[in-house]
Amino acid sequence: MDILVISSKKFYSYLLVMLASLYENHVGTEINVYVMHSELEAEDFTLLQEQADFYNNHIHPIPIDTSLLAGFPVRQQFPGILYFRMFIADVLPQSVNRVLALDVDIIVRKSLQEFYDTDLDNYYIAACEDLELNTDRFKRKLQIPQGSIYFNAGIMLFNLHKMREEGVGFKYFLQIAGENISRLTWFDQDIFNLALSSKCRIVNATDYNCPPALFEQLYGSAKSHEEHFASIIHYLSPNYKPWNATVASPGSIIENLWWDYAQKTPFYEQLRAEYEESSSNLGQQNRALKLYYAMALLLLKTEDRQRKLEHYFQERNFYKIAVYGVNPMQEILCSDLDKGEVKVSYLIDKNAKGYSNGIEIRNGSHFDDVDVIIVAACAHFRQIRDYLDDSCPVLSLETVIYELNKM
Repeated sequence: MDILVISSKKFYSYLLVMLASLYENHVGTEINVYVMHSELEAEDFTLLQEQADFYNNHIHPIPIDTSLLAGFPVRQQFPGILYFRMFIADVLPQSVNRVLALDVDIIVRKSLQEFYDTDLDNYYIAACEDLELNTDRFKRKLQIPQGSIYFNAGIMLFNLHKMREEGVGFKYFLQIAGENISRLTWFDQDIFNLALSSKCRIVNATDYNCPPALFEQLYGSAKSHEEHFASIIHYLSPNYKPWNATVASPGSIIENLWWDYAQKTPFYEQLRAEYEESSSNLGQQNRALKLYYAMALLLLKTEDRQRKLEHYFQERNFYKIAVYGVNPMQEILCSDLDKGEVKVSYLIDKNAKGYSNGIEIRNGSHFDDVDVIIVAACAHFRQIRDYLDDSCPVLSLETVIYELNKM
């Protein structure tokens, strides 16, 4: 069985947890794991091979030249390494005709042999429907055929033989990305859907790409149903990572599944310590969240807010605006200003680049080509204001919202 994974230093410990679950459920099956990376070191691969040796499996490093991906959009929750899979048909050995690509934020609970043996004669890939994004509205925005199923890219079985035969490699993905870059919301996943959805065999997400929400809907806390649980649990949402105390559900079956396999890795103690440390910081984070949601609610309840926003900025001669922070508050503000004379020129975010809903995202601290910077990340206004230089005024969206409600 040939498996493809991608990893960085940040996700390395989670990779070992995922691989522990894969190996434990395929004892007796020889597995070759191809690891795409740009920063892992020799000692990292030594540990990966030691883990694989225990199960008589094999690790194959696949270094990727990241300069080829310059200009691709990224965000904190969508790191650039996700694009590495676009090289899949080019860099894996020609002897590998099919490969199962797995995200690191999954747990394998049963043998995947039946899935791995799926008939792909007329398909590039097999994947599962994205249960949240496979909507007519989203497909229209991305401009993929309405008859296609928008799939989740976390688990994909690639028919490399057919892809190579028909010229579906990095250059093709690069062309697709360039033609659609302003429409990309889910970045690499959108690119794969644009390129491959017409020849994607859809398999059951309940079995092979089960997110926590679907898991809890199907099984709840019924331990007696454990034998029926999905083959792959995918902690795909940024709002549900079992190693992150700020969004986890302590004690739940689905979280305990992940920690059971974490115990089989050398990183268990470190992961537990990080979990406990993040738990102790919850008070501060909760205060930030309370401010965020209070401001969002106040903004949404502001009567005639589009007109008031336009008037507020025009009165201060702010016609060209930059918004700091790519988040839902920023999206509301940009939408409200979309039709008037006051324009959002670009967004600023240290942890993102590319575009958000067609608006360019920039990085840096010096911006002198706008009239004002509005900080949508209200809870971090002081740190952001101190980070930016004095090239133009910097206001918190919180201040703007309060002023609107005085009008």
